[in-house]
Amino acid sequence: MSDKYIALIAILKKLRLSLGLSQKDVSELMKKPQSYISKIENLNQELSVNDLFVLLLIYKQSASQVMRILEGDNC
Repeated sequence: MSDKYIALIAILKKLRLSLGLSQKDVSELMKKPQSYISKIENLNQELSVNDLFVLLLIYKQSASQVMRILEGDNC
């Protein structure tokens, strides 16, 4: 896994926590098991592009907003 992918996952986790959402909350919105979110956040499962965009919708972020954060490595 690349450093940028690891940073992206850290950003997504930080966004989730900043919204006060648990892994269970997110998994229910995605209609996935809670373990799926846990595996992604613990880097045991790769995040699909489709699920990335679902998470961005849940977290009320655009891809460009997250890319700006990622490029600045503000995580």
